[in-house]
Amino acid sequence: MIPPKLPPLQQDSPISSGKIKHQESHPPTVSSSSPSPKTTDRITLSQTELERQTFQSAFSQIPDVRQERVERIRHALEAGTYHIPTETVADRIIQETVKNALSQKK
Repeated sequence: MIPPKLPPLQQDSPISSGKIKHQESHPPTVSSSSPSPKTTDRITLSQTELERQTFQSAFSQIPDVRQERVERIRHALEAGTYHIPTETVADRIIQETVKNALSQKK
């Protein structure tokens, strides 16, 4: 059987004017007298994440400043016995100069 031909939409019809919108139907809520079983969410961490957390915890225990080294250098400075080789100073100056020059080219 062939369905009858539908007439064209009229300009002022609710469908063509956008007054009728699609509505989603929701299934009816079923209420029961017995409480539903409680569900619990679970999260499982990968081995890598567990190791990362372990390392992060261990690193947080290490102080940012090695106080004994600071004291040793302070005493050497006060006593006039602290000496840095000039080659080390020169190398650091060159490294910083090259690093700054490369960062300015970007």
